[in-house]
Amino acid sequence: MSWWTRKPQEERARWVLEPLLGVGPLRFGMDPEQVRAALGGAHVSPSQTSDCPQLYPDVGVTAIYGHGPRLVAVAVDPWCGPLVRLGDVELIARVPSEVRADIRGLARSAGVSVRSNWSGDPEVAAWGLSMGAAQDWGSPPIV
Repeated sequence: MSWWTRKPQEERARWVLEPLLGVGPLRFGMDPEQVRAALGGAHVSPSQTSDCPQLYPDVGVTAIYGHGPRLVAVAVDPWCGPLVRLGDVELIARVPSEVRADIRGLARSAGVSVRSNWSGDPEVAAWGLSMGAAQDWGSPPIV
């Protein structure tokens, strides 16, 4: 899928973020083969080794590995990756300021602290969550 291609929301998978456990079918601590199997044998972008981030372009996610290698983080492509939910908060395909406010409210109600990461987005260490929000400008007009 090319960078300008955007999957319609109705065609995207819906995943749930389970703090410190995993997101969708991916569990933190999986090895690269387990990740690939959990993604239904998805194609890994060429020229990537098992000890670096692995891009799964057809799924719209990047698996990030730590020592072992073991899955420690998942980055979701905002234009073609799965739609991810944390509690009652949709994290993908929304206005960034609304997501930030909702995460802060969710954290406040759970009694956990929120700080800002390097990009000014919310980070909740208790949940292993660090956002990287970007404005979704919608689909371009067909000319």
